[in-house]
Amino acid sequence: MHTAHFSHTASLLFSRDVLVAGGVRGVPASNFPGIAEIYAPSTGTWTVTGAMHTSRQNHTATVLENGTVLVAGGENYCDDDGCTTTNSAEIYNPKTGAWTYTNSMRTYREGAGAVLLQNGRALIAGGENSFGGPIWATAEQYVP
Repeated sequence: MHTAHFSHTASLLFSRDVLVAGGVRGVPASNFPGIAEIYAPSTGTWTVTGAMHTSRQNHTATVLENGTVLVAGGENYCDDDGCTTTNSAEIYNPKTGAWTYTNSMRTYREGAGAVLLQNGRALIAGGENSFGGPIWATAEQYVP
């Protein structure tokens, strides 16, 4: 890899390449750009791709039916007093290597789970936030 990551996501793309997005390489997370890299197993190489608009760690990533990747939530700023949770979401297009903002979640979430439903929507559930603590019993759907 070009950059060490932790608290990131890894998503298997339709091309069979792997998108590794976000995470931090140290505190504060605000000093870490929303870096993303592609691993190509066919060649064993890593390539830096477009950077996310928002730095994030402990976010979700869901490959959608059209092959794009939805990343949502996470922590986007940390300092000695703690971390701030975001509700922002963006879409990665593997064909262009670019990220585009999409509608934000209603709830600020980090450490949530996400899954693609049979109807093509992404379900994002649980987690916690820096504003009110645990939100484990809540969920919302992203409609492409």
